[in-house]
Amino acid sequence: MEITDAMLDAAVRKAVEAGLFARHGTSHDLANNREIMRSVLEASMQVAISEVPEHEPARRWGRIRRRADAAS
Repeated sequence: MEITDAMLDAAVRKAVEAGLFARHGTSHDLANNREIMRSVLEASMQVAISEVPEHEPARRWGRIRRRADAAS
């Protein structure tokens, strides 16, 4: 799965809301924060992909995850 600009924007926005990134910064800070967040998202996706049980088809795993997301 590729990280989209929308995913990156949402993650950076949440990091700013949580106080992890400065709300007002220079354009250099913004670019740096986006690259940091891209690294975090890539790492989390790699872990998520590696945790998919090998004995379960990807389609079934997707249905389980969607149901869990809807319940929360």
